Parts: sequence; C-alpha cells; structure tokens
Amino acid sequence: MGPLPPESDTSVAAGETLDRMCAALDAIDRPVTAEEAQLLIGSFGADGSFGVAWSLLHLIETAPMPVVAAEPPAGANEWLARLWLRYDNWLSDQAAATPEGEPCPRCGAPRPASDTPPE
Repeated sequence: MGPLPPESDTSVAAGETLDRMCAALDAIDRPVTAEEAQLLIGSFGADGSFGVAWSLLHLIETAPMPVVAAEPPAGANEWLARLWLRYDNWLSDQAAATPEGEPCPRCGAPRPASDTPPE
C-alpha cells in the first residue's frame, strides 16, 4: 500500500492517493490478522496525514497481538512509538489490575501480596 502522503503535500495527486488509501483501509475486515497488521505498519507516513494515520493505528490495534511489543529505537517513526506507548500503558493497567498471586502480564512474576492490611 505504501506510506500515507504527508500533510505538506497538497498536490492533487497526493489527495487522490489519500482518497484511494482511505477507501482501501475502509474495505479491510476487522479484526485484522497479525500478518495484516504487520503489513499495515509500513503505511505510516511522516505525520498524521490529515487524521488518516489515527484510523490506521486503530485498525492495526484490532490485531490479536501487538505489532510493536518492544520500545522502538530512538528516531523511529512517531506512529510506531505511539503504538508502543499505547501497548505499554495497557500492560501497566493490566499489571495494576492483576489479583495478588496471579502472574503479572508484564513480567510473568506473581503479584506480591499487598503491604496494606485489609480494612
């Protein structure tokens, strides 16, 4: 599919490319497979592409497994970094909600008993 055109490109050709890409993204069945998500990740451009990058991100997030499961290197595409941050935040929320003694989704270690006595 190729990368989304940048917002700085206001040419007719870029507008037509964006229209075609939007139609193609809308035609994709949800949830996407892990393989589809991996292919779609190459469609992020340098910016938000008039909001279409958010639609792409949400589509990728329908995959059964995270596409970006490790922190990207410095200077990586901002959308890859955003996918990582959203996944990392989700892991933190899941870890905080893990009952005592259950394995932490982040590290697999059992969650320790609370230091706070029950009321």
